[in-house]
Amino acid sequence: MSHERIFLFSGTDSFQKESTLQAAGKHYYGKEPYEIKKLIAKSDPIGELQEELMSFSLFGDAKVVVFDGCDAIPKKELDPLIEFLKAPRGDTPFFLFADDPKKVPKALLDTLPKTQVKPLGKTTPAKIRELVTQRCEKQRVRFSAAAMKYFMDACGDSAETALRELTKILLWAGEGKEIQEEDCRFLIQTEHEKDVWSVTRAVAEKNADAAL
Repeated sequence: MSHERIFLFSGTDSFQKESTLQAAGKHYYGKEPYEIKKLIAKSDPIGELQEELMSFSLFGDAKVVVFDGCDAIPKKELDPLIEFLKAPRGDTPFFLFADDPKKVPKALLDTLPKTQVKPLGKTTPAKIRELVTQRCEKQRVRFSAAAMKYFMDACGDSAETALRELTKILLWAGEGKEIQEEDCRFLIQTEHEKDVWSVTRAVAEKNADAAL
């Protein structure tokens, strides 16, 4: 494997992560089916990662391997990862993701060409709305106009919040339902409500600093 198929992206935007992986699959495999294998840096050993990168998938050799949270990789796993990246094997596209670019170990950054280390883009509210609509269509669910406005107002420009709340709504709705504004009001926890609950919990725990 050359470093041309290894990338490190930083950022917390889940929609951007998903879009990046979908674009990679289309770029490398076209319309052929492919597998996305996701591993977590904090809990999955490097040996398992290496095995995934060099083994076949259910779709032959059509696979994209993801190593998420590499800004929180345990120290004992960092050296084996760096050694592997110095002389990578296999041809599987490999994507490392980090939430906080400032916490990515410098030794890890130094093993990759600068052109392969990039920030994730920021999903605009218009794009969030488009992606929400696409996901709803797959499940034959639609938002009423009032429900969509409430949803977008509650989530703002946070793709992470939109993904979390949409997942909750779709699990609750099932198939073939129209989501109404009152459904969103019932299911979505707004930032104001989060603040109220955090203060309530702090008061209950007699934590004056947190409550203030």
